Order: sequence, then C-alpha cells, then structure tokens
Amino acid sequence: MSFLKDQRKGVVVADVDLNILCVNQQLLNLFDVREEDIVGRDLSALSSSSSTQVALRTLKDENRGLDSWGGVIEFEKRNGDRVTHEIDVKKLYWCTENVVYLIRVSEVTGLQLDLNEGTNTHWKSSLDLPDRKALAEAINGMSCKDQVLLITCIKPDFHKSVKEEANRRLALALKQLSLPLVMAKVDEGVYCIVSKLCPQNFKDSHAITKLLRKLRKELKNHVHDLIYRDIINGLWGIDILGIDGSTSEQVIERTIQTMQLHDRRKGPYAFFNPQLIEDATREQKQVSIVLEAIRLRNIDVAFQPIIDLKSGEIHRFEALCRFGDVAKLFSVQNLIDTAEKLGVVHVLDKIVAEKALRGFAKIQSKFAGNQNISLNCSLVDADEKLKVFDELCSVIQKFKPEQSSVTVEITESAYFDNSLMDSKEVVKARKNGIDIAVDDFGSGNSSFQYFNNLKFDCIKIDKSFISNIDSVRHKFLAVKMLTELAHELDVKVVVEGVETLSELKTVQSLDVDYVQGYFFSRPRPLDDILQCENLNDLIQNRSSNRGVIVTS
Repeated sequence: MSFLKDQRKGVVVADVDLNILCVNQQLLNLFDVREEDIVGRDLSALSSSSSTQVALRTLKDENRGLDSWGGVIEFEKRNGDRVTHEIDVKKLYWCTENVVYLIRVSEVTGLQLDLNEGTNTHWKSSLDLPDRKALAEAINGMSCKDQVLLITCIKPDFHKSVKEEANRRLALALKQLSLPLVMAKVDEGVYCIVSKLCPQNFKDSHAITKLLRKLRKELKNHVHDLIYRDIINGLWGIDILGIDGSTSEQVIERTIQTMQLHDRRKGPYAFFNPQLIEDATREQKQVSIVLEAIRLRNIDVAFQPIIDLKSGEIHRFEALCRFGDVAKLFSVQNLIDTAEKLGVVHVLDKIVAEKALRGFAKIQSKFAGNQNISLNCSLVDADEKLKVFDELCSVIQKFKPEQSSVTVEITESAYFDNSLMDSKEVVKARKNGIDIAVDDFGSGNSSFQYFNNLKFDCIKIDKSFISNIDSVRHKFLAVKMLTELAHELDVKVVVEGVETLSELKTVQSLDVDYVQGYFFSRPRPLDDILQCENLNDLIQNRSSNRGVIVTS
C-alpha cells in the first residue's frame, strides 16, 4: 500500500463503518497518538474533544454510501491545541470485493474554526469565498492614497469529472495564501486574487511577473500537482487598480474580460488591453446581431445588376444579404464573416435564397424580359457540405421562377477543394436547370488546372484582378488568358468589381461576357427596383444608344 508512505499527509485506511484499519506515520505525528490506541476504533478516536467526535460521527452518517467526500474539520488534540485539517475520503475496492475507505488528512494553516458554536461549525464541505460585490467592498475598504493593487482573475481548466473536488481544494488553498490581501469567487469557476503592488513598480513588467511567480509558487505548495497543472493551464487575466482613476468594480470587470480573452498560445497571462476589450465587445455585438437576425429571419435582400456587354442590358441580378439598420454599425461583410465563424452562414444563405426568389418573382411580374438571378452558397462553415448544397437547391426548386435561370455561385476554394464538382448533388442540380458559377475565380493558386474537369457553367473573375487592370499589365494578361480559355470551353465569363470607366473599357477589349460593379449600379433594395419605369434605368453610365458605353 504505497499511499501509506505519503510523508506530506496523514493517511488512514478504514472499513465501511470508518473504523480505522491502519495508518501511516505522518498521521500519528499530526495527532500525537500511538497506533495501538486508535487502530480498530472509530475515526473519532483521533480527537479527545467530544464536540469533534460528535462532528465526525455526524459526517460519517451524512456521507454513508458516497464514493467520495471531503472538506475541512477542526480537531482538538489531546494536549488541547486546536488545529484545522483538510480531510479527503475516497471509496476503494480492496481485492475486488472488499470495500475500504482511503482517508487523507493534512494540516491547514491560516484557517480557524470555532468549536464553541455548535457541532456544525467544526466541519465545512466547502469554503465560502467572498463574491464579486463583497470583493469590491473589501477593496474599497482597504484603499488608501497611492495604493496600487494587482488584480488577477483565474479560471482553472478543471475537467468536469473532478471540477467539484478541485474547486473545493482550490478555495481551501486560497484561504491559506499569505501573498494576497483578499480573494474572491467572482463567478462560477472564476477566482479573483488581489495583491499589493509597489507604486514604483506598476510600470515594471518584471516586478509584476515576479509577483505572479510568487503567487503561483504559493498555489503549488497548497494544492495537488494535478490541480496545480489545471490552474496554470487555465485562463489568467491581469489588471492594475490605482493608476487610471477606474473604480474597483470597473477594474474587476476589465480583468474578467481580459481573462476571457486569454490565448494560452501567446503566454501564461493576458494583461489588460483596452483595444482587445473593445474588439471583443464589438465582436460579441456582431454575434448577437447575426443570431437574432437569423432567429427572426430579419434579413433583407439587395439586388445588384449584372450587365450583358453585348446588349448593354441587365442580364441577371445577384441577390446579396443585408442586415437592415445595423449596417450603420457594422459592415455586411463583417457580419457574414461572423456567421461563418458561428457555423450558421448556410442558414443565412437559405433565408436569402427564399426571400430573393420571392422578390425576383415581383420583378418578373412588372418587367417583361429574360432576366435571371444568382444566389450565393457558402460552404466554408459546413461539415456536411453536400447536404448544405442540396438543401439550398431544394429551396431553389420550390421557389424557382418560370422562364428564368438560377445560378448558384460557389467560391473557388469551396467548389474545388471539397470535391463538390464531382458530386451527384451538382450533377442533379445542373440537370434540374440550376447553373453553377465559380465565384472569386483566380483567387486560388491553381485556377487554370480546374478547367481539366468542367463541371461549371460560368466563372466570376475575382475583383482583385479587375482593380487597376487598366494600368497593371500582369492583371490584364491573367484576365485575358482566363477569358480566352473559358470561351474555348464554352464557359461564360463575368468580371466583378468594375468601378471606373477605364476598367470597363479594358475588360470590354478582352471580350468578357458580363460585368458587375459600382460603375453601373450598387446593390438596390427591391422597392427601388419596382419603382423604376424601365428596368435598365437602374444602369448608370449607359448611353442612349444600344450598348453600355458610355459617357466621355
């Protein structure tokens, strides 16, 4: 029984009734007793105090049958000294059949219970630490001029199977630390430690890290190695009170936020950074906006014309997601990026698709013509990409307009990297009259090789190639080669991001099929489109003659 060799803690092996079977030497030393005086007797034999004996018998009855329990208890030794001990009890199966209890006992410094206030005060299964409000009050009560305090918030990385016991032991360890002025449990599983910092050292990072090392060393001396490992591998947030006029409540809140942003890959601690807090607050706001918009289906759709360069008329509209009034606070792209991070952008795509197709039916109803519509399919966040694509196609089939084609735009990386192009879902969609466009074409590293396996109908050349194409020769040559190759293979070419007359003239000279960009029209809400007398009135910079160009 190797645990009897433990020199740091007293060890008792007891039967199911907590009668002592054997003990180690450390336990005999702790209680100043002889082995023959306690073996075979009840655990209460460790104390001569009748109050402690009653408390131990009560504990035995209350916890009978449990696999483990523990806490702190105050013993009165035979010489009259009162000492608080941590006690930890675990059930063991001895030789597969017999049940015994392993009891570890260790002395606790800096913690005094009162034996004179009734038996229930001799035992605490968990130690109550001040809460957040009490912590702020304690700090305010100790404040004095020129005092600078180091505020440390810790959220240990305890596994759920041991969390209750580990938190109990950590609370006990915090009670024994000499370095902190005060400590508290400010949230579930989150602890705050307040230490005094020399006013001259608050700008000295070495002085601060030295103080934090002392804190860690004290913790290591008071907890088991495995618990200590989970503490240092947890989240740590650090801030300083007394240097910028912030109140204790404000600094505590900042420290908790800093702790929540701690990235262990960047260091053992996270120090308060107002920019990080601002960014995190902004990001959380974006998360709330996106989730609420999806929950309520509170999504708007804007339609951006795609112009046929040969006829100078609107060939199709691309349906784009919009978030209403919140666009004043955050860009649409930022909110879409947030949806991708949350793994819900495919839900957003389906909502946009349904609303866009319903809106496009109204456009068709008012304006005679052969306009078509393009919808985006984002696959970056979905684990089941084929299922997501198929679900979007089901929405299209349900609301698909008559006598118009629907194109699904998929980014180059999503379409090719995930082998979507070889799937039966894509084959089925194309048979059902849904065209496939490869969006942002050219943004990848191997765009030309994708022509080896033609499973798409159109490419949209990434706007990074179109910006300044009139003055950057390598962009001109890249678009020229892509266009010529696509046309040889009967693939249509759309260029997006055309914003100037010079860019337009350049892509016209390359004989691309369709153009899209702010030079012609920004994305427009449905109501604006329906108010037009003629659909092509949406096109800016369109000459009175047939064809797009143009003003001088």
